[in-house]
Amino acid sequence: MIDKGISYLEQANNFDVNVMFCAAPKHTVTLTKHNNQKYLYTIYCLQIIESGNYIIFKKLFKTLKRKNKHGFLFKIEQNTTESFASLNEANYYLNKFVGSFNEHERILKDIYNIEDGIPAGNAILLINQWEKFTLNYFNEIVSSE
Repeated sequence: MIDKGISYLEQANNFDVNVMFCAAPKHTVTLTKHNNQKYLYTIYCLQIIESGNYIIFKKLFKTLKRKNKHGFLFKIEQNTTESFASLNEANYYLNKFVGSFNEHERILKDIYNIEDGIPAGNAILLINQWEKFTLNYFNEIVSSE
């Protein structure tokens, strides 16, 4: 499995990308249609330089009352990757997703120190590091609420 992951990252490094944003909610959120269940999410956007396409990675997590076998107080509910040909399409998707929750504050990853035009595999590794930090933060949020 590790070899497969390394191969995936090596293939991804054939493309240069711009990291557009990495975001997550500051606190648990509820869907506007379902006010009882609490959720968390991570959402990332990369722009593939060669094609100009935008790739959005979205994960939605449902909170739990007890820790799961991995030690988290949430479980993955949805894991989606979408590709968009234009910035307008990507923004529409993003606004629709964020708008599906009650109003909330978000954490944005400071991407100013990530240079433009980095290999996609490297970008994925940077995003994974931020996501690991974010998932630990989510555990703190859920346990304190």
